[in-house]
Parts: sequence; structure tokens; C-alpha cells
Amino acid sequence: MLTDVCTCVTFSISSYVRARIHTCVLVCTGQQVLVRIPGWDEVFPSVDYRDTMHALKIFLHRVIVLETLCYIHLDTAQKRLMLNRLSRIGERHGFRDRHGTSYRNKIQIFKEANMSAKDKVALLFLLPHVFGHKAEILPQSMRGPMLTALAYAQLLIIASSGQRRYNTHELKTIFDRGYIQLFGALQAIRTLEKHRRLANGDACSRFRPQTRYVLARVLAF
Repeated sequence: MLTDVCTCVTFSISSYVRARIHTCVLVCTGQQVLVRIPGWDEVFPSVDYRDTMHALKIFLHRVIVLETLCYIHLDTAQKRLMLNRLSRIGERHGFRDRHGTSYRNKIQIFKEANMSAKDKVALLFLLPHVFGHKAEILPQSMRGPMLTALAYAQLLIIASSGQRRYNTHELKTIFDRGYIQLFGALQAIRTLEKHRRLANGDACSRFRPQTRYVLARVLAF
């Protein structure tokens, strides 16, 4: 009789505990949970800032400005107009970085001499204002791809700056899909420019190995 009573009490207690304690759903929704560490909030905490500077910021400036914008055929008047617009924007000091400091006025477009990583990032944010909201200074078929590439480049830089938190869906949209849209737009621009040069009978540029490549090949043998 005592055994039956103890069994009944034990069963009642276990039923009460199971009713009061809910199953943890953190494992099921772990990908949607945002965890903020006090202090600086980094998207990639294990990546050094130098790697972000070279692999993202300087790289985006090179592929968009030096390898794509400079590849587009622009006459001297168009280049001068772009430089004048950039100089006028810098004189007004209307655009500032996240620290409230105005961008440096001595920023170039078609060269990278004496430009820091901060200047290159500033140029990526100022170029849409240099082009205008319709980018009429560029060829008509290249306006949309160029503005698309700049928009996604700005998203990548903003997302890696640690100013806010992002969930998994936002990171996939910005980085995974963003890289595809960015390089797809740049490839479209280079393809259109190459077809234009072939139609006009212009010689396409070829890769010319520099001295360091030749020396590396000689030393390899």
C-alpha cells in the first residue's frame, strides 16, 4: 500500500514539473536570434580590419572605378565634367562619414595616387551624386548596371562597418546575393563596352605581362 502511494505521488510530481517547464525553442530558432556583445558590434569578429580594408574596400574601388569605369569610353569633356562635379561636391562639405567628418576634397576619380582607403570608400559613396540620379553622363546601356554596382558596393561597406545588427536573411541578401548582383553588373558593363569597341573596329586590350611576372616565370624555371 505504501509503495502504491509513493508511486502515485512521484507520478503527480513529475506531471506537475513537465506542465510547468516548457521546452526550449532556442535550438529551433537559433538562426533568427540576434546576440549583441557590449561594445563594438562586428559582423565578422574574427576578421582583422586590415583584411576588411584590402579584401573589401580597396578591392571594390579597384574593380568598380579602376577596372570598369576607366574601361568605359569617355571623352575628355565628360571626364572634366565628372571631376568638376566631384570638386563642387567637396567644396560644399555636405557629405560626412559616420564620425561626422566631411570628406576630403582632394579625391580623384580616374587615378588612385595619394588616395587612402578612406578616400576610396568616400568616392564609392560620392560617385552616384557625380553621375546624377539618371547617370546621363554614361552611355545609356551602362547607366543601370553602374548604379546597381555602386548600390550593392555601398550595402557591403555599410554592413561590414558594425553600425547595426543583421539577421541571417539580411546577411544572405547583402553578401551572398549582393556579390552576384555586383559582379553581374560589372560584367555586363565590360561586355557592352567590348561589343562597342568591336563594332567600331577598335582593338581590344590584351593582358601585357609586367616585369615582375616575367621575372617570376624565369625564376620558377
